Amino acid sequence: MYGPQSGGLRTTVDRLAREYVVRGHQVMVLTPSDGDADLSVNDLRKITLKSPLIPRSGGYRIILRLGKVRQLLREYKPDVIEVSDRTTLVILAPWARRRGIKVVLFAHERLTGVLLSFIPKQLPARHLVNWLVAKWNQRCANNMDRIIATTNFAAEEFSGFSNVTLVPLGVDHETFYPGPIENRVESACGKRYLLACTRLSPEKDPHFLLEVARQLCQVDLQLSLVVIGSGPLLESLQETIRTERLDISLQGFIDDKTQVAQYMRDAEIFLAVGPLETFGLAALESLACGTPVICRDSAAIAEIVDNHSGLALARDARSWVSAIEEILGADRPQMSLACQERAARFTWSTTAETLLDQYQELMSEDEVLEAGVFR
Repeated sequence: MYGPQSGGLRTTVDRLAREYVVRGHQVMVLTPSDGDADLSVNDLRKITLKSPLIPRSGGYRIILRLGKVRQLLREYKPDVIEVSDRTTLVILAPWARRRGIKVVLFAHERLTGVLLSFIPKQLPARHLVNWLVAKWNQRCANNMDRIIATTNFAAEEFSGFSNVTLVPLGVDHETFYPGPIENRVESACGKRYLLACTRLSPEKDPHFLLEVARQLCQVDLQLSLVVIGSGPLLESLQETIRTERLDISLQGFIDDKTQVAQYMRDAEIFLAVGPLETFGLAALESLACGTPVICRDSAAIAEIVDNHSGLALARDARSWVSAIEEILGADRPQMSLACQERAARFTWSTTAETLLDQYQELMSEDEVLEAGVFR
């Protein structure tokens, strides 16, 4: 389940597909879209299914044509299915396993947190959501051969199940790399700025960026805030920024990874405000560019950022601005090097090879000799 303006999920699915093909596997990627399409390039086949929009999601679509999905699977005869959609597609797991197909689930989000972000805190329905998600996760775990979690934070929702495996994601180090520190001021924006790359939707808590911007005005740090991303909250955020005259520049969704990387290199600090990120790929990409990160201590990126490459903090704008001042006063070359060293531990080749080893282990249980991967 990803759309044209998806971030980390789309990056992960597409990059792993390419890594699998390079290693000799045939791969099919199936995603929802506004129309049907079937494109093959060598051993990579990309299929989109016409699917309805999810209301108030900012463009996300959901696959409901499960009969068509089953038809495609029967024709393709995959050895392994990676499921990156915890709504409709997980229902296919029992069907696939009865046919000898191994099925793994990628835990790309904390489902409880995502759903609760759309429900007012005072409503008793929150308790019902917790109960329903627990039951759904139990069903998912029981029906899957394996659950892939990218961090301990992502795995917590499946605690107690023995088929959970941690596999960190990677970084495209050819695109995301550091630049000359002295050239940061000569940026695309023409001034010093902080950067955030986030979907503008409730579960990402982009309103916290407004709080940080207000606090920045009080301490007069002369820093602009640049935000890359789009979503259902775009118009309301624009209205607040205009009304309060906040120094925030909303760049919208940028599909060009090279351009995003340049924004990261030029930024003083990357702000990862999302409280529910199960990995935080954009923050890791920023570290690879040599730019320190301030993140929420409740999110998974806190497992990666250390005191040498940034800070993990609670949701408090004053604390974040104090941390910004602290990082600005630090030895930038030394901190930039520490950021790069943290990011260097994560590569897509390692992620792909680890996953393929997992799948080979699963298939060896049934003595499957020929390996292909369906995504």
